[in-house]
Amino acid sequence: MTTPSERTSAILRTAKFLEKLATAEGVSEGIRREAAGLARHFPRPYDIELVAAVMDKVNDPSVYPIFSIDAPDLNHSR
Repeated sequence: MTTPSERTSAILRTAKFLEKLATAEGVSEGIRREAAGLARHFPRPYDIELVAAVMDKVNDPSVYPIFSIDAPDLNHSR
């Protein structure tokens, strides 16, 4: 089972990968365009921090946290 911290890190790393792929030399224009389009819709660190902070305040044991504010890939730079 994926933990909230693992999920958070994977999403942030995937966004960075897509951004790099979108500007990579030696990659077809179609792939770069697709990567840029996908990256544009990924949540940013601030979005993830906000959701994690809100989820942390939920006092319902049936609600499983989606993201973790403690994920190592979050810079916590606001």
